[in-house]
Amino acid sequence: MKYKNSFICFYIISLIIFIKVKICKCQYNNNYENEKFLLKLYDLDDSLITELNLHYSYTSYLFNEYYYLYQLSNIKYAIICSEEDNDLDESEIETFVFWNVASYSIFLSSSIFLNVFPLWYNEQKKNNKHFCMRIDSVGWYDNAYASICDDEHKYPCPDLIILGVTQLTHRYYNDEIIDLNKYFRNYFKKNGRPLESLLNKYSFYDYNIDNNWLAVPVMLDFRVLKFNITTFDYCISQGYNLKYPPPINDNWGKNYRDTWNWEKVFEYAKMITECTKNPGFKLLTNYYEDMNFFINICQTLNIPFFTENSELNTKKCGLRNPEYIMKLSTLRSVFENHYIENWFNETIIETWLNSDYPKSIDNLPKIEYNDTLIFDESLINGLYYTNLFSMNEYPDIKLSYYPGTSTIFGSGFVITKKSKYPDQAFEFIEIFIDEKYPFFTEANISVTPFDDRNGKQCQLNKINKKTKCNSLLELDGIYPYYYNINNITEIVYLKHISSKSDRGISIINNNTLYPLKSKIFHNIQNINFTCDNEVSYEKKTITYKDEYRIEIPINSKENLLLKSMTDVIYINQADKTKCEIYDETSKYAKPLPFPYTNFMEFKNLELRSPVSLLFSHLYYNYYKTYKKEEATFEDLIDEFCDIVDDSLIPYCKDTKILHYSLTECNIRTLKMNINYLNCKTEKNDGIPRLITCPYLPNKNYLGFTIRLFGIIFLIIEVLLLLFPIIYRKERCIYIAGINFLIITIIFCILINMSIFYWIGEFKTHKCILKVWTMILGITGYISSYSVKSKIIISVYNNKKLKSNSNKQSIFITYGIVFLIQIILLTIWTLTHKGVQKENVYYQIIGYIELNKCSTGNKRIFYLIFIIDYILLAISIVISYQGRKIPDEFNDSRKIYISSLISIFQLTLCNLVAQYNIENLILYAVMLLLIMLISLINTIVFIMPKMFIIFNFNVTESSIRVINNSTSE
Repeated sequence: MKYKNSFICFYIISLIIFIKVKICKCQYNNNYENEKFLLKLYDLDDSLITELNLHYSYTSYLFNEYYYLYQLSNIKYAIICSEEDNDLDESEIETFVFWNVASYSIFLSSSIFLNVFPLWYNEQKKNNKHFCMRIDSVGWYDNAYASICDDEHKYPCPDLIILGVTQLTHRYYNDEIIDLNKYFRNYFKKNGRPLESLLNKYSFYDYNIDNNWLAVPVMLDFRVLKFNITTFDYCISQGYNLKYPPPINDNWGKNYRDTWNWEKVFEYAKMITECTKNPGFKLLTNYYEDMNFFINICQTLNIPFFTENSELNTKKCGLRNPEYIMKLSTLRSVFENHYIENWFNETIIETWLNSDYPKSIDNLPKIEYNDTLIFDESLINGLYYTNLFSMNEYPDIKLSYYPGTSTIFGSGFVITKKSKYPDQAFEFIEIFIDEKYPFFTEANISVTPFDDRNGKQCQLNKINKKTKCNSLLELDGIYPYYYNINNITEIVYLKHISSKSDRGISIINNNTLYPLKSKIFHNIQNINFTCDNEVSYEKKTITYKDEYRIEIPINSKENLLLKSMTDVIYINQADKTKCEIYDETSKYAKPLPFPYTNFMEFKNLELRSPVSLLFSHLYYNYYKTYKKEEATFEDLIDEFCDIVDDSLIPYCKDTKILHYSLTECNIRTLKMNINYLNCKTEKNDGIPRLITCPYLPNKNYLGFTIRLFGIIFLIIEVLLLLFPIIYRKERCIYIAGINFLIITIIFCILINMSIFYWIGEFKTHKCILKVWTMILGITGYISSYSVKSKIIISVYNNKKLKSNSNKQSIFITYGIVFLIQIILLTIWTLTHKGVQKENVYYQIIGYIELNKCSTGNKRIFYLIFIIDYILLAISIVISYQGRKIPDEFNDSRKIYISSLISIFQLTLCNLVAQYNIENLILYAVMLLLIMLISLINTIVFIMPKMFIIFNFNVTESSIRVINNSTSE
């Protein structure tokens, strides 16, 4: 019974485990390992071409139909969904849109990204989200320049786009993509290793703008050089002094980079052209490749294609130098003599040659490439500048070391700003770059943007030199090797031997069968050398150099390269040889903008194609005839640089910090032109071209009007000043107080004189005098009629002045106030900085430095005006107290009216003194009002006296204001 119970328990437990395993497995398969997917393919008319049932392998992480998809063509876009979602309503399924750079005619790269979808789909399904993915083949233009994600939904809105490194800035400065800094940080938290640490050394130049990571690198490409070995053999047989380029021929020496250069390439192109009667050099026929080639030539020749003004953050053409132009003469002869194959669009060329030459660089033609040319490496005649991609391999087309420095290109994933699924988009990227999966390798040929990973063709070739050496020496026997020393080729015989688990060599010296002619081997005869990762005379080790070559020590200081003669019998480039060339080439490759980081204006060079125009001039010798007088190569470079300079100037709307200069004030318009130094404007961009002058010019009609009225008002006031002096014995003048009238008019004249300092260009003495004359005039004027008002009321209330002390105290009080103003003005003058630069804010532009008069110590400046306002307030109160005085005491009422008017005048003075009045018409009106009020105040006190003297019917005050102590 005991055993029976135990058996039952065991059975039940086993059954439960079995069921759970089945359930888990079923759920796992259903939820996370969907194997069946449906792919719909569409053509240019958005018509469905076909539907394909795909099966995904979770072993290879590729669709079983991958190599069929690889060869598809004429696909505009594809939509892939899980078959499990067939029963779901469309509203339950989201569509993730991905723009790839594949062309309509080639679906190859898009097929790679399709393999990522099942893994990404499973991750989204864990979060109860169901997705389809649409992948569009938009090409290398629309990916960067097509309109996307507008508010009106007129244009498509992709979530993920692949952009080339020179295209990133366009989308970035259009505010169409997000920076990925947040996702880079999250990647570090998740994986314990910064994503940027995985990238190659130039990724910062290409993908990081303004300290923002804009993209995750996805593909890496660089330019390589290939050649037709059959053509070389033929020309060599015809007596031409050609040698196979390195590494196939070892005669280039250890430092092949010094001997295998572009001058030698162009020399070979000339010989092949003469030999075959066909161009000996060919450029890759594709968008912008001629520009890439030319910039690369300049980098190799140490010619700065770009120069930079670090202060303005602008770049210009760097070729305007006789030394650089001389260096380019070799390239010039290649085009002029047609050593290079024609790739131009002949229709555009013919139109250009038969038209009048444009007078402006804006009207110069864009020379495009002939897109009808067949992209077929089998047609290469001589040397070929191309990329890594090759649809087919041809046995007579060989890869050589690149002359000089190659150019590295790349592309990366960006996430659009209006994507509904930015987090999911980055998850797609993470799966793509994950080293557990083959996608990253599949998308690259030789190397990848990550330092520790190789591309598809070279992924199996990351083996060390020791292993390669053992492989090269794996056959036993005696084999001939040749070496080159002092330009003499010699042969030595090596015996392949075994040394424990490794392979090695021994030098053979048999005078009959294997003679040893050179003495350099005498130190190492009868010594066994073993394969290792490094060469060492002391350790007796040799190492692998490259295909068919080993490096051996001949003494403690010198090494020698030996090459197996098997390559003379049959030359074949295995994949690992190619990968060594790729590694060597990529090691020295640089980005196009190097040494600068990526910048937006680079796209303008691509769009305007100045290099195509330059090469067209050379190829058709047109630059020699397009001018009335024969043009020179220097003229052509000048024209080229003019286009480059104009292309590299960014638009102001895309420039964050604007640098500018201002012209002189236009007397007629009262505006100053803004000359932008680091950008250019375009129509309807909202960028201001003009700003108002900071001052009112004397010769402008407003300035002239103010001066004219100022002179007229001064003449009137001077005449009014002379009137009481001339008629000082008249009773009305005498009893009104001649001193009061004269002083009042003098201070009014002083106010009007100050206005002349408020117009015209700013100068230090004018900045000081305009404040002194205005403040002293107003203070004196207010004090003058305040004294009289106080005396009138005192006389009326007391019938007589009982002592001189009352009058003297009034004079002393206002005299002290006037003195205080003078002291404050003196202190203010000492703090005054004359004419200084002042930042004035303008929308869009920001702050502009303008010449302005210094305000000195602002606290003192405010205090000066406060004192005048207090004086005015006291004057109003005093004059108001005399409102019930009989009519014959009417000066008190005049003072009251003048005080009220003076409030407005003082406020105007305060405004023009302390604030920037941008509207110069308003400014001019304010100055005129200040002068007019002074004149009115003068007339208020003088005109009644003139009416009396000239027998007009006006009643005058019977009160005498005198300076002596006489009482009535």
